Amino acid sequence: MAIVTVRRLLLELGYLLGPEDLHSRVGPLSLWIAEPRPDLDGKSPMVALAEPDGEARLRQCLLRLVADGRMDGQPADPA
Repeated sequence: MAIVTVRRLLLELGYLLGPEDLHSRVGPLSLWIAEPRPDLDGKSPMVALAEPDGEARLRQCLLRLVADGRMDGQPADPA
C-alpha cells in the first residue's frame, strides 16, 4: 500500500518513476520506502505513512526530492 501511495504522490507532483523490476527483484522504490530518512525524523516513508499526518509529511519530503532532482525517474508527460 505504501508503494501505491508514494507513486500517487509522485504523479500528483508531476513525476513518474519507471516500473518495478520485471524479474521480481526488489525495485528502487521498494527499497526507498523501507529506509529511514533524516527528513522524516529518522523514520522510513512506510512508517511515516502510518502516522496521522504521514501522507502530508511524505508529500513534503517527495516535493523536496523532486525539486532537488534527487528522485530517480523522469518528469511525467503533460497529457
